[in-house]
Amino acid sequence: MILQINLSGKVDFAVNTPLNQIQNYILGGIIGGVICNSSITIIQFMIILLIWSLIVMIIKYLRNQSLLFRQLVEGHPVILIHNGQSIMCK
Repeated sequence: MILQINLSGKVDFAVNTPLNQIQNYILGGIIGGVICNSSITIIQFMIILLIWSLIVMIIKYLRNQSLLFRQLVEGHPVILIHNGQSIMCK
C-alpha cells in the first residue's frame, strides 16, 4: 500500500486535485472491500492493487504528456475574488 501511494506521487496532502481525491476513494474502497470480505485472498488483493496502480500510473503519464488530457480530468481554477472584489462567474 505504501509503495502504491509513493509511486503515485502523493507526498503532499495539502494539494489535492479532484482526480487525486477520486483515486483516494477508490483505493479506500479496495482496502475496505478486502477488510470486510473474508473470501478475498491476498493474491486477489495484490492483483487488484497492481491493476489499480497501473491505471493510476497511466493516468499520471497521460496527464503529464497531454495538456488537453490534463485540462479534461483536472479542469481549471475559477477566480471568484480579485483585489477584494467579488467576480461573478460567467
